[in-house]
Formats: sequence, C-alpha cells, structure tokens
Amino acid sequence: MNMKKIIYLLVLTLIFSTTLAQNYKICMSNPYKVGDKYRIYGTGTFSELNKVVIKGKTEEIDSLVYEAKIDGVVTVLIVNELKAQKKVKFQITNCSTTNNDEKLMKEYLAKDTEIEVESIEGETVYKIEGKSVSNEISTFLSNFISVSESFAATDDDIHGTNNLVKVGDVWSINTKNYALDLLSDGVKIETENIKGQTTFKKIEKIDNIKCINLEIQCHLTDWTISEMPYGMKLKNSKIKGEMIGNYPLDYYIKPIQSKENYEAEIILVSDPKITDQDISIISKRTSNTEMNYRIVE
Repeated sequence: MNMKKIIYLLVLTLIFSTTLAQNYKICMSNPYKVGDKYRIYGTGTFSELNKVVIKGKTEEIDSLVYEAKIDGVVTVLIVNELKAQKKVKFQITNCSTTNNDEKLMKEYLAKDTEIEVESIEGETVYKIEGKSVSNEISTFLSNFISVSESFAATDDDIHGTNNLVKVGDVWSINTKNYALDLLSDGVKIETENIKGQTTFKKIEKIDNIKCINLEIQCHLTDWTISEMPYGMKLKNSKIKGEMIGNYPLDYYIKPIQSKENYEAEIILVSDPKITDQDISIISKRTSNTEMNYRIVE
C-alpha cells in the first residue's frame, strides 16, 4: 500500500469520525396546520386475548390474531393548542386484513372511503358519512391513525432532550411528562413505575432526506385506568415497548418511518370490599407495526 493511499484512508477516517461526533438538536415532532396533507403506508400484525375467570374456572375467552395493511391520504382539519392533530380526514387507497383462520388479505374498507377522525372529550371517534363506526373498525383504525384533543406533552417532551447530542448518546425518558400524558388519556401511573430510554443510533437518508435514527425503549408497570369496572381492582399490569424511528433533520413530517413493537397485559380481580364474587379479567395485546409517512404536495 503506497503512502498516498494511506494518507487518503486516514483523511476518510477523520472525516467519518467528525461526522459521528457532530452534535444535533433532537426534534421528534413538527407543528401541524390546517390543510396539511400526508400519505401513510402501514402494515402490522396484532393479537388480542380477553379472558374471564370465575372461581378458578374460565367462563369466557375471546381471542383474535390478524395482519393488516393500510394506505391513504390524511388531511388535517383541526389542530389543538400544541399544534397536534385534533381532527383529520383519511381517504383510503387500500385497507385490507386477515383474520384468525385466513392467510389471504381481503379488503376491509373500500377504496376512496373517507373517514373523519376526531378527539371528542378525550375519546377518539371515527366516522364514515357522519356516523360513528363499530368498535371493531375503531380498534382496527386506531392501530394506524389517531388524534388528540389536548396532549399534556409532545414526543419531544417525553422522549427527547434539550441537549445537543451525537450518535451513540443515550438519555432517559421524562417520566413526569409521560405520566401526565397518559393521565390525559385516562391511564394512571406513578413515575417510579415508568422506565425507558432513547438512543441516538445513527444518521441515515430515507428518500434522500437526512434523518436522525432513534431507538426508544419503555417499560410501564402497575398502571391502571380511570374508569375501573365496578367491583374490580388492579392485580397486575405491564407494557413493554420498543420503537425505531427516522426523524428528518429539516422540516418534514416526523417520523418519516417507524417500526413499533408493543406487548401489554392487565389483570383485574374482584374487590372483596365490594363483592364476594371471585372473578378475574385478563386482557393481553401485542402490536407490531411498520409505518411510512410522506408529505403530499
């Protein structure tokens, strides 16, 4: 190897090292404005299990496993005080799914179906032609698109940092902001029961758009819901999640691409102070999604 080539490789190494050491400002969300449009392409696999046990005997069990694909254009109709989406219109290009027994994708909602999605008094409502859709369709759509009336915190407030960071840096999630955000959705949790961190993995380009690649991990335990079923109390609950997202450095929809994996479980038991019945309710859910977002000019 000649000296010129050695020097050239050393220069490349220095340039690469400098790139890695460069500091960046983390921005995980851009403010929306009325009229913004973007396309979503999403795929996912999901499972649900609900079981009722009375006096040690399983009386009722309901399980569901399915895959889903969705493609369509979102138009922002109303934003909240934090410039997040409060109401949107979603026009479907493709919406298909499987069920427990089938492997073949079938159309779930027809092409060109328009769905209005709005947060009303803290609840996300999905409507087609002015009428609320069934719980089944609401659950399906909530896997891919959601809105909020009043976020207590943004993704930056929870998973971001005010510090300049470089590739390889790791920081803890803001447990106080996370607890407040969950409370706004009717979920109660103490900050000490929230664990998680964000890792700056790398810089990469998606469709020639320079992005910060972040890995977010979180683990929640002993969370409960505001409206507990009568006569029931919490025995155990947990959520474990991981998300890898690409967040453009310049103004663009964020993230532009993401992969999310979640496992959740909650167990409720009858409260002897209220009832003498021996009842347990067990609910489990898994979700694995891949999402891509692109601005529509």
